[in-house]
Amino acid sequence: MMSDAIQKSIGGVRGRHAAEIARSIEAALREGRLGPGDPLPTVRTLAEGLGVSPSTTAAAYRELKRRGLL
Repeated sequence: MMSDAIQKSIGGVRGRHAAEIARSIEAALREGRLGPGDPLPTVRTLAEGLGVSPSTTAAAYRELKRRGLL
C-alpha cells in the first residue's frame, strides 16, 4: 500500500498499467490536485507504492512528458 505522504504528493494517483497511471496523473493535474511545479515521487517510489515495476511508472512519466504535461 502507498504511504500517505506519497499518496498526498500525487493527488490520489492509481493504476496498474502505464496508461492508467498516466490518466490518473493527468486527472490530478486537470482537477487541481496537482499544480504546476508540484514535485512527483521518483519512478521507484511511485512504482513501489503502486505495486508495479519501475519500467511501468517510467513509461507513464514518458507519456506525460511526450504530451507536454510534465
